[in-house]
Amino acid sequence: MNAEVSRRMQLGGTSMILGCPECNTRFAIDAQALRPDGRKVKCGKCDHVWYEEPPSPSAAEPISVTPLEPEEQSSIPTPNLPALTRADQKRTAGAAWVMVVFLLVVVGALAWFGRESIARAWPPAEIIYASVGISAFPPAGAGFAIELNLKKEENESKLEIFGEVSNITDKNRALPPMYAILEDDEGTQFHHWVVTVDVDSLGPGDKVPFSTEIDPMPDRTKNVNVSFTIPADNQ
Repeated sequence: MNAEVSRRMQLGGTSMILGCPECNTRFAIDAQALRPDGRKVKCGKCDHVWYEEPPSPSAAEPISVTPLEPEEQSSIPTPNLPALTRADQKRTAGAAWVMVVFLLVVVGALAWFGRESIARAWPPAEIIYASVGISAFPPAGAGFAIELNLKKEENESKLEIFGEVSNITDKNRALPPMYAILEDDEGTQFHHWVVTVDVDSLGPGDKVPFSTEIDPMPDRTKNVNVSFTIPADNQ
């Protein structure tokens, strides 16, 4: 320890020890008496006078600091940012979850109601829908209604079938093939043929008539139906 340091030893609080550079006598003084720029000091033993500078800030005793409590921490706003209380954070998190659920519902609705358009634009989507038990395309004839009438004169073998098919949706729809189907008394479909219609599609609410006939009508015929599917499609 050099002479300069040895004659200036720090005590607790603001007291410090000075050593006379002439006789090495040591004295205790208040460090505040030397601030801010230092001052002359006279030895009380040998009357030697010297200039003593104040202690450097690094030599001062450190100040003990205690961290704030969590409640106090939350009450201090971050500079340039709004302070969020716990209630605000909970509301923000809740709103985020509501938005996530809303987006999932929207995506699910689009995937369900738009599955036909999606599958037509991207054919592999049909396989994906089928893997979860969902048909990408609606059943044949979905959105159409058929009104059917039959006509058979007595003592004639010819059966005339006529009626009207209408689009009951609010969109333009392609008209799928229609079939006349004959059933026996046990409900077995034993014969069918294509019913010709003059149009390929129908607009919202549009209707189109159709007619067909079979001559001679098989004796086993007990029921006649017009449908968009045939027996092979139902197996």
